[in-house]
Amino acid sequence: MRINFKNIIRSKEIIESLKSYDIHFAITVYEVTDPSLVCYPIFTENFILLTNKSHHLSSRKTIDLTEIQNENFIQYPEEYQIQQVFLTACNQTNVNPKGRYVVDDLELACSLVEFGLGVTVIPESYLKYSPQRMEVLHMVQICNPTPTRNVYISLMKDRYLPPTVNNMLRLFDELK
Repeated sequence: MRINFKNIIRSKEIIESLKSYDIHFAITVYEVTDPSLVCYPIFTENFILLTNKSHHLSSRKTIDLTEIQNENFIQYPEEYQIQQVFLTACNQTNVNPKGRYVVDDLELACSLVEFGLGVTVIPESYLKYSPQRMEVLHMVQICNPTPTRNVYISLMKDRYLPPTVNNMLRLFDELK
């Protein structure tokens, strides 16, 4: 059996794809709500501060959010969950992040950090398995508070799922 992966961002498109049997399940960063679907969290992950190796914070392993008040942040559009979670954490500590760049893509944000144009916040899992990128980038754990997000599985309540898909979903259940 061949398994296809699709990148679908918007909640409405995910719901439509599930209901039209275009996809068996969706992995999302927000809880999809629809009476015909079931959605459950599979794990929670931290957001981290990303710097390049020559940045003055690149020797740090952890940092309080208040210590990065004056950094040039590469930010995301306001409607992006990553930006909303980060700004909520900033509001809790009266931090007002400044930045010249707003990007709609994590890869572009990482590239701008790589070129020394600022720092950004990304999900910890995004670069975890990219050793070649980590030769020029550095991840710093943010604390007090630590911005986090949940990752979810969404699927149709009563849909038949092939054994391969069920096996995959069992693997996700083991992550919990």
